[in-house]
Amino acid sequence: MFGRHRIVVIVCGLLSVIATCLFWFSTSGPASPVVGEADTPESFAYSPFVLKLSSSEIPFDTITFKDVGVQTSEEPQFLYESLAESLSLELSRGEVVNFSSEVIYSEEILDPANHTSCGSKHIYVDVWTQRAPAMWGYSLWSGCEKESRFAWKQVPREDVEGLHLTLEPLTNDIADALREATTRDCFNSSC
Repeated sequence: MFGRHRIVVIVCGLLSVIATCLFWFSTSGPASPVVGEADTPESFAYSPFVLKLSSSEIPFDTITFKDVGVQTSEEPQFLYESLAESLSLELSRGEVVNFSSEVIYSEEILDPANHTSCGSKHIYVDVWTQRAPAMWGYSLWSGCEKESRFAWKQVPREDVEGLHLTLEPLTNDIADALREATTRDCFNSSC
């Protein structure tokens, strides 16, 4: 009887260790994000920096950003503002005539309660990083449904001096994806 009891205790102990390890591995480290899935408030943060656009040639006038897993040494607010400013600069280099953009600070956007519906003429950018290999990741959304994701990509994240240079490959690629979607007039996953 003592032998069986000892085996049961050992097996239970091992199962407890396995369960703890599985929990730890499932909650740590950079997992590849399934952007737009059921995010919890702890798994993302909204950027207060909103890109406002003005042009008759593009079908959207607002771009907002959501951090769904950016891991960097930069101060988050500085990163968010630099991201918006860099994308504004990249979009201004395009062929759109009569284009203007402005980055504004919006305190209201930080409150998740203000994200209960999707706005028209609005592009949502989810951003993340991956450690090895070092990558930026992004997805572009025209709404709240899974079908409204029209771009998902990861680009190399160079370890260079200066945040603007670090963000350049990311914002250049986002700008290209927005130009392509505008040219094709396709802002969902079905086209």
